[in-house]
Amino acid sequence: MEVRLLVRGAVVVVLVVSIARQGLRRLRSADFKADSDAEPRHLPDEAPEPQ
Repeated sequence: MEVRLLVRGAVVVVLVVSIARQGLRRLRSADFKADSDAEPRHLPDEAPEPQ
């Protein structure tokens, strides 16, 4: 009985951690996309500024 509870608890922890990691990954990628959209972009026919 106790072993079943331990196994069930471990499975729940693994699921919660994996779901949380996926959520964080999505949030980070969304933040990255928003940041890159905020930066000014050069149009294809426009030459980038010389550095």
